[in-house]
Amino acid sequence: MRNQYVYYHFLPPQNYLAEEIIIGSILINESYLSRISQIVTTETFFWECHKIIYRGLLELYKKKISISALKILYTLWNKKKLKQIGGISKITSLIKQSQSFISKKAHLEEYAKIIYYHYIQRLIIQYGYHIIQLGYTNKLSNDYLHNTALNYLNSLLEITQKKDSDKLETLIGDLLVKITNEEERAINNTPKTTSGFYDFDKLTNGLTNGDLIVIAGRPSMGKTSFAINIAKHILSTLNLGVCIFSLEMSKLQILHKIISISSHIPVESLISGQISKKEWCLVQSICNKLLISDLCINDTPNISIDDLACKAKIIKKEFQTIQIIIIDYLQLIQAGNINRKNRTQELGYITRTLKLLARELEVPVIILSQLNRNIETRINKRPMLSDLRESGCIGPNTKIDRKYYKDQNLKFNSKLIISDFSGKFSTDINRYQAKIIKSLKQYVYTHIINKIKFIQLTHNHKILTATKWKKQDQLYQEHLTIEYKEYKPNRNILEFSPINNIQLIQKSNVYDLQIHDYLNFLTNNVVIHNSIEQDADIVLMLYRDDPYQKNNNSPKLLDIIISKHRNGPIGAFQLLFDPLSTVFSSVKHAEIYNGLN
Repeated sequence: MRNQYVYYHFLPPQNYLAEEIIIGSILINESYLSRISQIVTTETFFWECHKIIYRGLLELYKKKISISALKILYTLWNKKKLKQIGGISKITSLIKQSQSFISKKAHLEEYAKIIYYHYIQRLIIQYGYHIIQLGYTNKLSNDYLHNTALNYLNSLLEITQKKDSDKLETLIGDLLVKITNEEERAINNTPKTTSGFYDFDKLTNGLTNGDLIVIAGRPSMGKTSFAINIAKHILSTLNLGVCIFSLEMSKLQILHKIISISSHIPVESLISGQISKKEWCLVQSICNKLLISDLCINDTPNISIDDLACKAKIIKKEFQTIQIIIIDYLQLIQAGNINRKNRTQELGYITRTLKLLARELEVPVIILSQLNRNIETRINKRPMLSDLRESGCIGPNTKIDRKYYKDQNLKFNSKLIISDFSGKFSTDINRYQAKIIKSLKQYVYTHIINKIKFIQLTHNHKILTATKWKKQDQLYQEHLTIEYKEYKPNRNILEFSPINNIQLIQKSNVYDLQIHDYLNFLTNNVVIHNSIEQDADIVLMLYRDDPYQKNNNSPKLLDIIISKHRNGPIGAFQLLFDPLSTVFSSVKHAEIYNGLN
C-alpha cells in the first residue's frame, strides 16, 4: 500500500475521471466535440489511451463522418490501436462513466477546463525541469542559458494567452479590429512607424512590427548610413526609441553619424572640431534632444546571437518606446556554442533567431548584410536576391531527379516536382514550385561518381559526403558521397559512392535552382545542397554605378531595390546620397519629412 501511495502521489497533475467523462459524452452526443475541440487538443489529455481515442474522434469529425461507438471501434481496429486502448470494454466503460454524470454542454466545458489546467501544470513542471538541467550545464555561455530559459517561459506564456488564436472567429475579429484601428489612425492622422522615405513607405506601407528587414549591398554603398537615416527619423519625427547593435563601428562613430545626418554638417568637420559658432549651437540643440530620447547603442564586437537577443529583450523591457532594432551587420554575429557544420548554417540559424526576436518583441528588426563574392565576378554589378546566398550553381547538363529530401535528416519525399533540368519543369504540385535563374558564365567542374555518373557544379556548391556537407573546392578523389538507390519496390536506401575523378571544364552557362522548403535534392541520384532563401520579410539592396570613383564627395543617386517583399509588391526607387553628411533624401518627396533640427 505504501508503494502504491508513493507512485500515485508523484503522478503528474491529471484528472482521469474528467478525461473519461469528456470522451464518453462525445461518443454519446457528437455535437459536444465542436466546442470541446476549441478548449483541448490531443496533447491536453494525460493518459495515452485517451489521447488515442480523442485523436480518432477528431479524425472522424474532420472527415464529416458521424461519431458513434461503432465507428470509433472500427477506426481504432483499422489502425491496430484497439488493443492498446483496452479493447471494446474501454469504450463501453467511457460511455457508462459519462452517463453517471450530468452531461450538459456547460458542465463538459468545465471538465475540459480542468484537464487544460492540469496540462498547463505539467508544462510548468516540464519546462522547470529543463531550466534546472540548464543550471547544471557548464559548457554553455550564461547568455545562452538565460535566453533558453526565457524561451521556455515565453513558450508557456504563448500557450496560456493565445490558445484561441487559431479559431476562425478570433482571427476574423482581430482582422476587423485591425482594419478599424488603421481607419481611425488615418482619420486622426496618428503617425505610424515610417522610414522617412516616401517611396519606400509607399511600397511597404511602413515598417511592420515583427518583420525582419535585410539591407544589403556591396562595400561603401552606404548601408550603415541608410539604416541610421531611418533611425534618426524614428527618433526625431516619430519620437520613438531606437536600439542599435553596432558590431563594426564604435558608439562614438554612430553618434557622429546621427548628429551629422541631423545637422547636415560633414562627419569629418565634427570629428576635427572645425565648425562655426552657428553650427556649434545646432550641434548642442541636437545633443539636447538626443539626451531625452530613448536611443540605445551597443557596440560589443563579435557578439553572439544569443547574447544579442538577450540584451535586446532586456532593453525593450526597460524602454517601452523602442520601436526598431538595427544590427550592423549579419556576418559579424557569432553563432555562439551552437554546433553548426558550416558558416552558411550558422547564418541561417542567426537569421531565424532574429526573425523570432522580431515577432516576440513585436518590433521591426533591420539587419545589414554583405553580398557574397559571386557579384564581383560579374560585369553587371547590380545586385540580385541570389547574391545573398552562399550556395553555388549547377551546370547545364546536370539531370535533376524526381526525388527530393526535405531536411538534413534526409526524409524521403517521392512527390514529383522536376522532371529534367535540361528539359522542361513539371509543376504538377502547384504548392511546390522550382525557380531557375540563369547566371553568368562560370568555371564548372565535372565529378565522375561510381565510374558511371557525373554531375557539373561550380566551385562553391555543396555535396553531401560521408561526414558532412562539403563545397566542391573541398572535395578530393576517393571522397565518399551519399548516393540514393532504389533497393526494392517502395524501399529506398542511401549508399556511399566514391568520387573517381574531378575535372575542370571551361566556363559555361550555369543556373541557380531555387526550391522552396527543401534543403537537399538529387542530381543523378547524388544528394546535393539547395539554395536556402533568407528568413527576411523584406530585402533591400543598395546600388550605384560608381562607388569607388576618386571624386566621391559629390551627391550621388542610389538605386534602392526591394528584391523581396513577403506581404506586398517589389520595386525600385532612387534616393540622393550626400557622402559628406551621409544624408539620404528622397528625390521627389524630400520636403515631406522634417529633420531633427
